[in-house]
Amino acid sequence: MRNYEIDRTLTHTRQAPGRIRRVTAAVLVDHVPGAPGAAGDAAAPAKGRPLTEAELARIETLVQQAIGFDATRGDVVSVVNAPFARDTGEAPDDSIPFWEHPRAREFGRIIFGGLAVLVLILTVLRPASRQLLGARTPTATVIPAGELQDDATVSLSAPAQAHAAAAGELPAATMTFDDKLEIARTAVSTDPRRVAQVVRDMVASDG
Repeated sequence: MRNYEIDRTLTHTRQAPGRIRRVTAAVLVDHVPGAPGAAGDAAAPAKGRPLTEAELARIETLVQQAIGFDATRGDVVSVVNAPFARDTGEAPDDSIPFWEHPRAREFGRIIFGGLAVLVLILTVLRPASRQLLGARTPTATVIPAGELQDDATVSLSAPAQAHAAAAGELPAATMTFDDKLEIARTAVSTDPRRVAQVVRDMVASDG
């Protein structure tokens, strides 16, 4: 049993299918690969040639057909010809400059340190050592004969005493055994022939 006193309304909604408003496409095409180098070297890289206008137009037509090109819709297709980067088979140069290498920096520090030490020795230590050696070198004092009194005592080194005794300027009474020994050594070094003659005379007189 149906009751027609109450109306009933049925509504069916269907979504409209989507549509493309506009298509824009850009295509980049490599050069046409050519033969190896002109000299016939197989290792030489091949040189490509750019595409002609007819070849570009043919590729553009192919792209339009592939994407469903519609000029009334405002579609745009661009075909550009440019050479691609190719792998030459050579490994990239990843080496760093030698001055940035850790070992180069270490060697540089060692070299500069050695130079600094050398400069220190030449400019400071060497002059100081010369001054010390110069201060330790005894200097002989020459006293004129007129200023030397009879009771004056003059302190001379052993070589100076030897030269003075040899010249007759030093009294024999003031000479010690070491002074006489130094005089003998000086005589042997300065006039060995005379010393040898004196020794022969002494041996002859004793015999």
